[in-house]
Amino acid sequence: DKFGRSLLKQPQKIMRLIVDEEAKLTHEFFRDRVKGCVDEIGHTMERIPKQHTKIDNVYKKLNRMSNMK
Repeated sequence: DKFGRSLLKQPQKIMRLIVDEEAKLTHEFFRDRVKGCVDEIGHTMERIPKQHTKIDNVYKKLNRMSNMK
């Protein structure tokens, strides 16, 4: 597909995606760790770990972008 080929010619774009995703997830992780997770009554709830891995996010983002053509 058009999108995949253009990305292969520009590997820095893929790296940019991965780095952005990594930074966003790291930020969310620390934000959630520091804040904890409190429900509306004010009880601290058990945190549910993210189900997907970071690299899955990158592939999902690549898929979304390629579907937008």
